[in-house]
Amino acid sequence: MKNAMFTARTWVIACTLACSMAEAETTHTIYLDDDLFSGMSNDADYTGGGAFTVAGTLEPDATPGRQARLAAMDRLLGIQSSSYRYELEIGVAAFTPADIRDSEPVWDDRPYAGLVYVSGSLQQIQDPYRSAVTSLAVGVLGSAFVPHAQRRVHRTMGSERPRGWQHQVSDGAEPTLRLMHERKWTSEVTDFRGSRMQWFYRAGGGVGFLTDLSAGIGARVGRFADATWNIHGSATGLSDRGVMGSSDDAGDRFFYGTLSARVPLYNALLQGQFRHSDVTVPSDRIRRLVPDLTLGFLIGLPKGRDMHYFVRGQLADVKLPQRSDTTVYAGVALSW
Repeated sequence: MKNAMFTARTWVIACTLACSMAEAETTHTIYLDDDLFSGMSNDADYTGGGAFTVAGTLEPDATPGRQARLAAMDRLLGIQSSSYRYELEIGVAAFTPADIRDSEPVWDDRPYAGLVYVSGSLQQIQDPYRSAVTSLAVGVLGSAFVPHAQRRVHRTMGSERPRGWQHQVSDGAEPTLRLMHERKWTSEVTDFRGSRMQWFYRAGGGVGFLTDLSAGIGARVGRFADATWNIHGSATGLSDRGVMGSSDDAGDRFFYGTLSARVPLYNALLQGQFRHSDVTVPSDRIRRLVPDLTLGFLIGLPKGRDMHYFVRGQLADVKLPQRSDTTVYAGVALSW
């Protein structure tokens, strides 16, 4: 309970700091991911999570110090940015084995794992077609907050209670972090059967609790006012961020899809970190190439709001002969 209270207070403080750092023109987004939203409720692998994001545009010449720091980032990454965008996020993610009824350690599946984090991202936009995103996520593994939240959700839904969280990775709480960088190249907007179409390709990687390399392509078709498509990988590597509309046009309506592949080199949510973990996954059972496919749509709403829904399917992070290799979950987001 003390860990849960500590984590809750950390969230409140971080949220307050995020809001105080945000500038006048900001976008707020609530993300909810869960296997329930996909219609395939199996409570395996990534079973669910949520996040709250504050995003906006940075004025590079607001202060001499900020101007110098942004110029230094441009020089470091070899980018000539025309504009900058920030994202501040507070989130949580939960992972479970397929069998959540057993209170004993499950040795032949992935371990229980929970992550509570705060992340900051800087998007450097060279022009509408070239951009880069750098993110730093700082969090806690093994917090009591995640199992407490999942048990409450399951009790409310009347579903099976997870009984093995005492064997989660780094049980008792352990600090962790991840640094991520991604480059994205977007095409010009073209006409497609009376609609607009745009595609992109991207490449990136991360170092920390998830150390990996990744690459992907994506496209959107429909109605959208702005050619700058603010979509990029999340700081945690779990899904995409920034798919909210980039204008106040309530007429934005488009379908989108992404196809990506990730090469995991280290995953603390499977292999543990420095603190003792009852259950970890041996290196030879971790899948070294994890493709995923995401399909979704966005609907623009009045007064600068929008909503989107996506379904994501991927190969499981671990190779297990006794159950399906596929993990499917879905998410919804509301931006205002």
